[in-house]
Amino acid sequence: MEVQSSGWKSSGKVILFYAQSYFISIATILGTGILGLPATLSKSGFYPFVLTFFLNFVMQIIAIYQMVDVLQYARTVLSKHNYASAEGDDVSDRALLLDRNRDESDSMEESGSSTDHPNSVVNAPTEEYSTFEAQHHPDPESGTTEPNFHAIAKLFMPTLVQPMFLIVIFFHFIVIIISYALAGSEAYAQIFGVTPSMITPYFTWILAAVVILGHTVIKPGIAVLTLAKGTLLFVTVVVTIYSGAAINNEISDDWRFTDQPLLMGIVALSGIILVMPMLFEKFEPVRSQMVGFRNSLIAGISTCFVLNVMWCWAVLKVVPQTYQSCNTSRTREDDADGHSVSATKCDPYLTLEGAKANGEISTVPLTKLISMEEMDMEWIAVGIQVFIMLSITVSFLTMGCAMQHTVCGWVDDFMSRHTGWKLTVNSRCCSKPNFFWHVFAGLNCFTVVFLVAALDPKGFVVILERVTSISTNLLYGIFMFIWIRQIRSAEYKYVKISLENGCILRWSHYVSLVYFSAAIVYDVITWSIGR
Repeated sequence: MEVQSSGWKSSGKVILFYAQSYFISIATILGTGILGLPATLSKSGFYPFVLTFFLNFVMQIIAIYQMVDVLQYARTVLSKHNYASAEGDDVSDRALLLDRNRDESDSMEESGSSTDHPNSVVNAPTEEYSTFEAQHHPDPESGTTEPNFHAIAKLFMPTLVQPMFLIVIFFHFIVIIISYALAGSEAYAQIFGVTPSMITPYFTWILAAVVILGHTVIKPGIAVLTLAKGTLLFVTVVVTIYSGAAINNEISDDWRFTDQPLLMGIVALSGIILVMPMLFEKFEPVRSQMVGFRNSLIAGISTCFVLNVMWCWAVLKVVPQTYQSCNTSRTREDDADGHSVSATKCDPYLTLEGAKANGEISTVPLTKLISMEEMDMEWIAVGIQVFIMLSITVSFLTMGCAMQHTVCGWVDDFMSRHTGWKLTVNSRCCSKPNFFWHVFAGLNCFTVVFLVAALDPKGFVVILERVTSISTNLLYGIFMFIWIRQIRSAEYKYVKISLENGCILRWSHYVSLVYFSAAIVYDVITWSIGR
């Protein structure tokens, strides 16, 4: 009876981890991207956007499959699982080298041992294993057991590329969090009726303190806040659609501008890879949990895809796309006798085109137009502002935790190599003696966030659409390709993971490389010509 009760508890705990992964993936994706995305539809319209956005959606799912593979391989090596002999399925004594440091391994070769695990390295000759372990274990004395981006870089990237990757990944984290700081300050400033510059210090440093001191324990709270955020977004979309039906703005599609929502569409659905190492450590290396983990992330990104499409359609029904379309639809109306008369002049700033030109998120003209056009529906504008506040706050916390997780990995590795301190399996990011250095490194990162947000409070859209899109495409395209090629190489042929991808997906990294590399080229070209 006790065994059955323990099984139920274990199963319930795993289900909670699935739910946590689902909600945190939503919190990661539904950040500032969804707020800035409609502003890129001023010329393309709705259906051209849906086409490119669906393509982005498919590529993001492929990236999830690839990243689950990378994390499994990284954990297998880092957690020092067992190696089997080339002569059969029995585990050799040298297998236990991965469970001890180099000094202890020599004495273990004289004793017998056997272990089985879902993730392992099988059929490895002793000589080949020795070469494998010596070349690919990043730091055998650090005792690191769970993968983070720093460890993945040391495992699966050439030495010369590792610094470039770490610079890009930290730059990517910081730029995204800067965009959250800018958008969050603007959202809170609208509610409290003050300037964004007055809000920036409080918004940035209060949330930064929560992340730095409590990022290992606030994930359940983020999941709960994400449930509230998703519910509020759904309600906001529904009431915006209702308001759009009353305003009934005409949507104009132009397939010549299908490419314009591409970059922001990538940003709006990306980010899930950044939190996957942080979420992955909660699951055991068994097939059922790996499938559940992967499916929870796919469910999260699918939910975000639907909500993004609904949100863009709702905004387009309320906010005119361009100044020209605004005048066409609003400068003439019929009076009671059926004669055409002049109507209220359209404000060029209250269009998607105007919002993009001014570096504003699409909700700025949306809330103003709803308040102007539907006087009895001002509560909708307030509800949208509350959603923005909650959405950006949750996204700041989520991405901040992912960045701090990477910071901890870098600090742990640095300390193990330069101070001789060994990270044990039970060590936490807030445990001594590395606690001070985690806080110090985190403060440095958030100091950069604060300084840029304070100095450039109107650069939100430029930062998000240009800089973030390039770093995103580098991560999903080039760096992911390097990881996948490495884990598929002959050097890792003895690594066995619990969940293998099918034959079709095993070659998908070539598709990802072409797609995201093309996005980088397109981004650079459009940026250079000032489009």
